Amino acid sequence: MDLGCATGRLTRKLSPLFTQVIGYDLSPHMLKKASAKGQKLQNIAFLEADLEEGISQPDNSVSFVVMNLGTASDIRGISGVIKEVERVLEPGGRFLFSFYNRDALLYQWDFIPWPVGLAAEVNLYKHCLDVHLNTKVFSVYARPYTAKEVRQIFPSELKLSKVLTHPTISSILPHDLFEGKPSIQKSVATIDRQLAKACGGAYIIAIGQKK
Repeated sequence: MDLGCATGRLTRKLSPLFTQVIGYDLSPHMLKKASAKGQKLQNIAFLEADLEEGISQPDNSVSFVVMNLGTASDIRGISGVIKEVERVLEPGGRFLFSFYNRDALLYQWDFIPWPVGLAAEVNLYKHCLDVHLNTKVFSVYARPYTAKEVRQIFPSELKLSKVLTHPTISSILPHDLFEGKPSIQKSVATIDRQLAKACGGAYIIAIGQKK
C-alpha cells in the first residue's frame, strides 16, 4: 500500500515487486492523474480515501506499507493511521514512514540566501508547510517531528529497525548549483547517504516490521 500516493509515481515503481499494489489518496484530481499514468499496469488500484477515517483492507492482509516524502507529517491524526497500519499488516510485514524533520540542517540555519532544491519546506514561523509551485507558494498544514518523537509514535507491535534522516547536504544547496553535472550530483548523493544516521536530513525515515 502506498498511502498518500498523489500521482502514483512510487506506486508504479512498486508494481513489479508485488502481486497487487494499492495507492490511497484524498485528492480525486491526483488520483485521476495516477490512474491515467498507471492504466497499463494490471496489478495497481488507486482509491480515494481519508486515511484518518480508516484503511479499507482486511486484518493481516498487507505485506508492505509506505508513506513517503513527509506525508506522515501532513496528517493530524497520524497515530490513528499508524494503528490502522498495524491492523492491516501481516505478521512480519514491513513499513516505511516519512516525516518532516524538525532538527534538519535546513531549519537549524536561521537564513539561507538562495532557493533550495526542496519543493516544500516547513515554515517554523507560521507553523505550516510552504509548497512551491512555479513562482507561487501555498501554505498547508504540516507538523515537523524530531527523531525522538517519531520513535514514540509507533506501538510496540510495530518494531522500528532504523530511523534515518535524508537528504542533508542537497536540501540546503541552491537547486541549480550542479545542474548538468551528474558526477558532482552523484558525489553529493553519496555524502547524503553517509549522513543518513545523523539528525540533519530534511526528512525522518522510519523503517520497521510488524512482530
